[in-house]
Amino acid sequence: MTSFFLRLNLALILMATLVKTGKTQVDSTSIDASTQKVLAIIYNLPPLQTLVDTALQNSIMLKAKDQLVKVKYNELAKIKNDWLDIFAIQGGVAYGNGSIAATQSGFPEVALSNNSTFRFNIGLSMSMSPTYWVKRKNETNIRKAHLQYEKYMRQESNKLIEQAVINAYLALEFYREAFLVGNAGYESNYATVLLAEKKFLESDIDIAMYNDIQLKHTKLALEIEGYKRNLKKAFYNLELAIGTQLANLAQ
Repeated sequence: MTSFFLRLNLALILMATLVKTGKTQVDSTSIDASTQKVLAIIYNLPPLQTLVDTALQNSIMLKAKDQLVKVKYNELAKIKNDWLDIFAIQGGVAYGNGSIAATQSGFPEVALSNNSTFRFNIGLSMSMSPTYWVKRKNETNIRKAHLQYEKYMRQESNKLIEQAVINAYLALEFYREAFLVGNAGYESNYATVLLAEKKFLESDIDIAMYNDIQLKHTKLALEIEGYKRNLKKAFYNLELAIGTQLANLAQ
């Protein structure tokens, strides 16, 4: 008799709660608007290679690397062209006037004549210091090494960006599938919860079994929320890796 009244009281409490809330159970987890938007964008994303190419094109780091390569190239070109410094051009200009006195036998007068001269000279000199050539060769080799190093670093940065996009894309695909599968399981289990409520009210199952079903449903709900957060995190990580909003690339 005591067991009967206990079950009756629990049933009344449950019914009162359901009437007060206006529903027989917490609604099954619906996909909210922000998650629906994310899923729609993911569904319409272009191929992975397009995402990688976009990331490489938008990368500020690669643009900085390209500028640094140009700097190193110009430094090398400066060293290669400084051989012109060993040549020196020299020149001079001279101008003058002079008078010449001349006499002729039989004539007492002295004849004067003016003479103007103009001189121009130019010369080319070259320094052949062995020290200069040795130093120049060493500087050239150093600049070549710097340039090659920056080219290699640019290639390495290229690979790092590609890897970051691939990892973010795979994570997004994983959490999308995990969320969809988990949400489908949650929706399916919701029908079990509704049936358990009915059977509990009809005294076909005891409260322990009913609580177990509710607990399982609550755990599934928490898992779905975790999948949802990870899905959005992977979504935004991919946007950061690409350097633009994924909505701009959706086909």
